[in-house]
Amino acid sequence: MANTMRWADVRPAAGLARWYHERGFWRDLTPAADLRHWAGKTPDAVAIVNHKAGSGVERITYREYAGQVDRVTAVLSELGVAPGNVVTVQLPNWWQLNAIVLACARLGAVVAPIMTTIRARELELMLAWLEPVAHVTTQVWDGYPFGRGPYRRGVHDSGR
Repeated sequence: MANTMRWADVRPAAGLARWYHERGFWRDLTPAADLRHWAGKTPDAVAIVNHKAGSGVERITYREYAGQVDRVTAVLSELGVAPGNVVTVQLPNWWQLNAIVLACARLGAVVAPIMTTIRARELELMLAWLEPVAHVTTQVWDGYPFGRGPYRRGVHDSGR
């Protein structure tokens, strides 16, 4: 039998964890709980500044960001994503990627990022190996039609 270790079993030495907590580097809030905290405390404060190439700057408030995470969580849940399931994500470095990661964390799902340079043939092999419950992508990016790929189980366009 293969020697396997779950990711959740990996822990730092007790003294090191205490050192990080005492200095404020580590806190007890998860990133999703931290977002909920700030969305409740300062809902209209800017959470994300997105510099869009050629089209200016987009500012996203904590309320908007938390709402996006709530929507993605609901969609992934509707697709049947449950704790321990794999969700593959093939997106550029967009702020929505972070919302998807937080949504997966809320559901207990494992995020498997796939680079946008991976095309249909390689993607089909990766999806067969990873067996995701959902694959999150965009319809088109940089001229390539990602939304027409070999997705067997579930597809969600990040624009939804």
